[in-house]
Amino acid sequence: PMARRTGTLWEHNKPTASCNHAFAAHAVCWLFRDILGCRLDVCGRTLRLHFHDTGLEHAAGVMPLADGSLAVQWRRSGGKLVCRVRAPADWRVETENRTGLELVLSVTDLDRNYSGSRPEAGG
Repeated sequence: PMARRTGTLWEHNKPTASCNHAFAAHAVCWLFRDILGCRLDVCGRTLRLHFHDTGLEHAAGVMPLADGSLAVQWRRSGGKLVCRVRAPADWRVETENRTGLELVLSVTDLDRNYSGSRPEAGG
């Protein structure tokens, strides 16, 4: 009944308490971290991608930043893990691939519409 009444989950079972508590937002953090594989270091302007076997064929997401956004999508294709990242030019991308698949990574500069690939750290 609480979600139907206000469109959100409540901290308590009465509408006199917090009716939009942030505890329910943790599911989004889990999806970005454990399914998409993204870990952000905003101060160091680094996106760390940790790939493991999730059992999924593909995943995608966009993360808002103070000065733009990061977009990540990956898919399994013919024995490869194909990942595309769109990120601001001054962001570094690091990878850790534990899938057993060959990683094919493309990083595109989101801010300047640069269509080439930037080298990533890690492997």
